[in-house]
Amino acid sequence: MTTRKSRKGGYVYFGRSERKNGSVQEYVGSTTRTVAIREKEHKREVRKSNSKTWVGKGTTFKVTDSFYSSNPRKAEATVKRKRKSAYKSGNYRSKYSGQTAKTVKCPTKKKTATRKKTSSSPKRKRTTSRSKSTSSRSRYYRRRR
Repeated sequence: MTTRKSRKGGYVYFGRSERKNGSVQEYVGSTTRTVAIREKEHKREVRKSNSKTWVGKGTTFKVTDSFYSSNPRKAEATVKRKRKSAYKSGNYRSKYSGQTAKTVKCPTKKKTATRKKTSSSPKRKRTTSRSKSTSSRSRYYRRRR
């Protein structure tokens, strides 16, 4: 009997990034955690002086909207693909097109209730060496991965 691993649901989110030259850019991302946690990570990247990430190159970052998806990676790719095709055909206009950071007002996002953390047992750490072991516990762990 085989069991199928189900995909983990998550969120696709849209963000507003102000760049160092004063322009405003849109960002689309996905996460399987909460959007608030991911936004904090982006803001941490912005604070770094030598960040290499796209968001980290800007001066500020704010999540403007998000939606739930049972397959967030696929949904993010679909959003980006449709946006790219609309842009090529000349039908796409960004929320922030031709505007600078000073002229654009960021829409306020409604506060949503945060989920309560559930207590769970700590995850088992992987061992770095993959030596053959005959103990039943290590075989069970190797099979689960």
